Amino acid sequence: MSARTAVERARTAYHEAGHLVIGILFGFRCSSVSIRPDEARGSLGRVVPLEERTGGQLAEISRETVERWVCVLFAGYSAEVRFAPDARDAAREGARGDDEQAEGYLERAAMATGSIRSLLRARTAALVEQHWAAIESVARALLKHEEFDSDEAERICAIARGEATESDLDLYRARRAAAAARAPSGLVEHENGSVTVDCSDERTRALYRPRREDGEASK
Repeated sequence: MSARTAVERARTAYHEAGHLVIGILFGFRCSSVSIRPDEARGSLGRVVPLEERTGGQLAEISRETVERWVCVLFAGYSAEVRFAPDARDAAREGARGDDEQAEGYLERAAMATGSIRSLLRARTAALVEQHWAAIESVARALLKHEEFDSDEAERICAIARGEATESDLDLYRARRAAAAARAPSGLVEHENGSVTVDCSDERTRALYRPRREDGEASK
């Protein structure tokens, strides 16, 4: 790995850790976080939310919730420049998609003013500073493992807050590995008891393809 690639990878880890930690702080759950490049999406990393937010939802939620969503989007850039202040321009370019999404939320909620943007960026920077230990812990774990689920991320944050230990995390990983070994191929059992389906292969897609009312598998 070249020195440039290593630096970009580290910046990506802190960027995604910023999104994740501030999202967890506000109670927004995700299914996973990764710094594995996705050429199809054109992304170097991603936090996968449990649910997408739509314009229709924005019409029904509070101003406070919109502000929190925007802070989560701004947190990637804020964490990245906190880690690498000399790479501010590159971080801004990398956060362009986040900024566009945040602007869309603000516009649909009739909150797209310069003062609100500035206020939310300042609030995000303060939150990133306040929770920097957790962001660093998540970023370092991403650099080591590249990808993990939200349950593991929450335990890493708890360790940074002094609410859990490395032994707790090791125990969780051991239990997860044991559950994965027991589960049928394509099923992933999570610590909270939920089960998701990994549809990465055709056999699993055929087994768990949604079915129509007439009992036939949908295409």
